[in-house]
Amino acid sequence: LMIRRPPRSTPLYSSAASDVYKRQTQRRTKDWIISMIYKTDSMLNNDPIAKQLLKEYDNFRMRSLKPVSKEEAEAIYEYLKTLK
Repeated sequence: LMIRRPPRSTPLYSSAASDVYKRQTQRRTKDWIISMIYKTDSMLNNDPIAKQLLKEYDNFRMRSLKPVSKEEAEAIYEYLKTLK
């Protein structure tokens, strides 16, 4: 039995997950999103919005694969804005 993996987002095609990320660029400020990307733990411990989101998702924290610099976080933010 083969299970088809959901498509990845590209600038021409948006997956359901990318829709969620794109909506965040419309709901939150650029600085807030960048801070969540590169200093997640600090935001989850100190930011009221981040704390509420954590509570809504049963204290589930995404696993970080590696530390991200502020410059990398800014590049990720710019990519999120390109999603359609």
